[in-house]
Amino acid sequence: MTTPVSCRMIELLAGGAGWTVTVTGPAGMITDPDEAGHYRRTLHGWAHGPHGPHGPHGPHGPHDSLVRIRPQTVAGSRPAHAEAAR
Repeated sequence: MTTPVSCRMIELLAGGAGWTVTVTGPAGMITDPDEAGHYRRTLHGWAHGPHGPHGPHGPHGPHDSLVRIRPQTVAGSRPAHAEAAR
């Protein structure tokens, strides 16, 4: 079963530079153990989640689910650099 979702990724750098990308499309859980293992090995930072103030497992426990989004739309932008806006 798939559910339509949107996911936004943002990278902001010093001085106001950076980017944002939003992907929208149907999503579903990755349940095949071999496929899940592949993503955990190759997409380490994405497949294991960020290490925020709650440690490597977040406030709700470990990130043990993987979701695949099949993009139907992709939109992005780059904020104006702080110096260029003056």
